[in-house]
Amino acid sequence: FQHHLVRRAKERICAAALAFHKTPSHNVSVNFRDTDQVFQDASLAYQQFGFLRMWSIYPTHVAAITRAMTPQTAVLELATQVLLLGQKSEWGPTSYEDRLHDRASYRYYWSILKRTKALGGIIPDAAQRAFF
Repeated sequence: FQHHLVRRAKERICAAALAFHKTPSHNVSVNFRDTDQVFQDASLAYQQFGFLRMWSIYPTHVAAITRAMTPQTAVLELATQVLLLGQKSEWGPTSYEDRLHDRASYRYYWSILKRTKALGGIIPDAAQRAFF
C-alpha cells in the first residue's frame, strides 16, 4: 500500500471499475494467520481506495474483512439524518449541517444503509423504522 506507484495503480483500478459499474474487489491479504493485519488491509482498501469487496482465502478473514468494510456509526447516523430529511421534503433538495443534499445524496446514503444491512451491520433505529 505504501509505494506511490502501487497506490496510483489501486486508485486507477478502483476508479475504472466504478466507472463501468463494476464492484472493485481488492486482492487477498498475504498474512493469512494475522486477522488484525487482514482488518487493516481491508480498512485501507475500503477507506482510502474505495474497494467495496476483498477476496479471502482463509475462513477467519471473512469476519475481519466484513468488519473493516462495514460503514462507521457516524456515517450511518449522517445517512439516516439526510434520508429522513429527504423523505420529509418528498425527496426534493434539503440542507443538513449547512450542506445541500439532493437525489444524488439520497442515492449515495441509501447505498450505505443497504450495504450495511447486507453486511449484517447495525442500522440506526430511526432508519430501520423508516426504511426497512
